[in-house]
Amino acid sequence: MHSPGRTRRNRSLGALIAAGAAALLTAQTAFAAVDWGPVREVSPAYTYNFGGSLARSTKGDTSYLHAAYTAVRIGGDFVDDNGPFAGVYYRRGNSSGSDWKTPKRLNPTGKHAEYGTVISSGRNVYAAYVSIEHWINYDPAEPRPVTMRINTNHGAASAWLSRKITTLETRIDRPALAPWGTRGVVMTYTNADTGDIFLMTCGDLSVEDSGCAAGNIGTTTRLATNPDDGFEGLPVVATSGGTIAVAWLDATEGGISYTTKVAEGDWTEPASLTTAFADGLSAAGKGGRFAFAWTEDNGVKLRMWSTNGGLDPTRTVASVSSDGTYKAAYSTAVALAGEDTVGVAFAACRRADCGGGASTGVDLRWRQSGNDGSTWGSASTVGSYAASSSRRINDFPSAVMSSTTKRYVTFTGLNKSFTSYRIFLRVGTG
Repeated sequence: MHSPGRTRRNRSLGALIAAGAAALLTAQTAFAAVDWGPVREVSPAYTYNFGGSLARSTKGDTSYLHAAYTAVRIGGDFVDDNGPFAGVYYRRGNSSGSDWKTPKRLNPTGKHAEYGTVISSGRNVYAAYVSIEHWINYDPAEPRPVTMRINTNHGAASAWLSRKITTLETRIDRPALAPWGTRGVVMTYTNADTGDIFLMTCGDLSVEDSGCAAGNIGTTTRLATNPDDGFEGLPVVATSGGTIAVAWLDATEGGISYTTKVAEGDWTEPASLTTAFADGLSAAGKGGRFAFAWTEDNGVKLRMWSTNGGLDPTRTVASVSSDGTYKAAYSTAVALAGEDTVGVAFAACRRADCGGGASTGVDLRWRQSGNDGSTWGSASTVGSYAASSSRRINDFPSAVMSSTTKRYVTFTGLNKSFTSYRIFLRVGTG
């Protein structure tokens, strides 16, 4: 038996573990559609993540991709509270994603973990995960601390430090990471007991024995789907130069709040990105520009903020409606490139319940703008429900754009009954 029956998961993973442990806006001329390369397998079967799990680093003329995921089948057996135990794994790929090295398990083999996330900061790679005491007999009152691992050389197998960074808060939602400075890292999460939003700032952990400081930068009253799990703001963080921006889901009835900090200044008072019911929040920062993307009942939204220009109006990336090709949307990943390019990946549902069927499902879509969201190019499909019966649902993207025209997107592909799933990658040009 490998079904944990855990109620704290969101739609996709809840069904996944229980079973198998208005069209988009018309084309604009502002930006051409992306030409996507072949679909690559990043991870083995029975693996998934929730986005925020793709990074890229460059060493001389060589670039690397970095991915993180949770595995619920270990050595041919599904996870159980008596073992094997759910693992969060890191894997390094080449620049095209055509070759991936041996996976590295980040959490102890005798403990459960999930919610893996990864970023690169110079040569350093930082990965975080949440430890869980029970998987099958999950108890929301049990501790759920975050642990961060450090690699000092672009994810090389021999460069993982034995030292680990663990948060003081022991019951949290899921963490998000962003690079800080030349080789440091910041991490944000919610204290599930109090609703406080925390940010941990760390210097270059490859050479420092300590150097992390955490503080409360906001609060949320939003409860998890299972209220026993506590507060769940699911904050995201982005950085650029000396500026940090954090956003989170603000209340159970809706809304997103954000706060920023420039250099050595103080955090701004939390302000609103939207008052509508929102989900699927993501963030990115580059060159003093910050992008926040999320989903609402009527589509995918974006707001830009910059250190010079402040907060832009809300832009609609893609619309959904009950009588359109796409009925709903969820799970976004936003990325920035150049001085005014922004791209958003998102799951687009052909059924109102976002389920899969014999001839329908969820597409993973991409849309980008060359003027910070004022107008949008043609939407393209990264992961198609029609590609295979094993990929009727394509969701929870992670996205990276390089300074060239390359776009890297990973996503989880699942069959309609959630009994087959793994992480895929596509690299686009345009």
